[in-house]
Amino acid sequence: MPSAPRPPDLLAAAGRFTARHAAVLAVAAAAAGASAWTPYDAPGAPIRSDCVGYHLWTHAALTGGLSFCDYPVLRKLKAIAHEDQARGVCLNKFPPGVALLRFPVMAPLVDRRPGAPAISGAEYTASLWFSATLLVAVCALSASCARRLGARPWATNAAVLAVAFGTGLFHYGTFDGCFTHVHSAFVLGLLLWLGLRAAAGEARGWTVAASAGLGFLAILIRNTNALAVVWLVALAPWAPGGA
Repeated sequence: MPSAPRPPDLLAAAGRFTARHAAVLAVAAAAAGASAWTPYDAPGAPIRSDCVGYHLWTHAALTGGLSFCDYPVLRKLKAIAHEDQARGVCLNKFPPGVALLRFPVMAPLVDRRPGAPAISGAEYTASLWFSATLLVAVCALSASCARRLGARPWATNAAVLAVAFGTGLFHYGTFDGCFTHVHSAFVLGLLLWLGLRAAAGEARGWTVAASAGLGFLAILIRNTNALAVVWLVALAPWAPGGA
């Protein structure tokens, strides 16, 4: 009788996986360390400066009112774009895209008790880890796109390291992770990944709707992302397998 097939060599498989994804794993380890120990001299809380304006859309959505007059911190930041004193309505000059992307994580952490601080400690901690997670996701998407474009493993790993460290994105996924940069990179990276899948004939019925939604979200995160969205659409015909 033929001998039973040998079980797969898990150690060898783990080695191949590690070699193939070495750069993504390295970025993940570095981002986790930076989030756990914050080995840098931050100028304030994890959610600070313009990030407060982005983040407080979460609070406004939970209260059911989109007036920002009740947040004195926004006045200090000069983040009130317009104030209608007669109606008691204040407009936040910062767009809501970051808050929309983070809403499922941040909403349960908002402290809505009377007298509670505008931003809770749990929200600060979640902001650190959420941004680091997006950074790793951007690297994973970059690796997947590189492989789809025919890059070899060494070139894929080099590209991931260039994305994380050569562009400054590691900084904006850790130290300044509350700003729009890593959020924009994630949404646009996902849009690019979906586009390459569609060009390779792997599109599904939801792909077009998801891509349109991501494009809109990218613009809500930062208005100038509209240029990147237009650029990605313009490149679509030249994608491998594209029309």
